[in-house]
Amino acid sequence: TASFRADDLMFFNKVLDAASVSALYEEMLEKIEGTASEDGGEDTQADRTLSQLKGYRTYYNDFENGLGDATVVGSGDVENVEDERFGSVYHNATGELGVRKNYLLLPSDTIANAVTAGNDEISVGFWVNVADATNYWFSPMFMAYGDAPSETGNSWPMLALQSRLLAQVNCAGW
Repeated sequence: TASFRADDLMFFNKVLDAASVSALYEEMLEKIEGTASEDGGEDTQADRTLSQLKGYRTYYNDFENGLGDATVVGSGDVENVEDERFGSVYHNATGELGVRKNYLLLPSDTIANAVTAGNDEISVGFWVNVADATNYWFSPMFMAYGDAPSETGNSWPMLALQSRLLAQVNCAGW
């Protein structure tokens, strides 16, 4: 299991286009660089895009108030990082190697809420700091399973996003 820090976990019930991803990126840069204005400043296209995105966001956790409705399984915790611009982040601690040993368990309806009637689109977003990460190259940063682990099966995720920019969908569906 890899060690990394993650923040601003988001689920959207639509595919994010380039403008949406850029707006999220610019929002994070403003936060990091301290250039975000208190009054909102001028109304830009990026601001309008972010405002529209909030209507499509079905889950969000910035870890500023702890885990919220998520649960740590195995090792990991919310920690305040030294750089105050980032506040609290989730740190997935290393530990016992193996599938599904150390992870953040989200509410069981997280993906169901993102997939609405007539819409089977979903986007997942989060920021990851791998600057001091260990053993992460082949480790998944995000995995979605159909059900809780069992002794008799369910060992394959429905979706896996790995740190080496590899996405796997329907992993057991060869």
